[in-house]
Amino acid sequence: MRQAFDGGKTAALGPLSRAMEIDGWVFLAGTVGTFEDGSLPPDVGGQTAQTLENIAAHLGAAGLSLADVVSTTIYLTDRSQYGELNEAYKRYFEEPYPARATVVCDLVHEEHLVEIQAVARRGAAG
Repeated sequence: MRQAFDGGKTAALGPLSRAMEIDGWVFLAGTVGTFEDGSLPPDVGGQTAQTLENIAAHLGAAGLSLADVVSTTIYLTDRSQYGELNEAYKRYFEEPYPARATVVCDLVHEEHLVEIQAVARRGAAG
């Protein structure tokens, strides 16, 4: 059985579910770092942190946390900001870190510097 979750306080940017669970696996849509009022932090570190806060909220709606994340895919607009992204990212995860891929690309909206997609597994924490 599939179940959708949405812990967001901002509108989704398209026809999508923020998080979808099937058989204990929770798949999160690409998430950006918007605040509740729709604004964005000005730098990649701030956007990464807010993106992970938003992901945590979506996971919370499913009864999970960032500790349940097993994999992430990060979309970054500027490879020179990779170090700043990592500094923010490692504040939200502990070893062993989730498996991860990072792709340098354009995003749908120019003001978004980073977007993160995640996969979590119910019971993965601990």
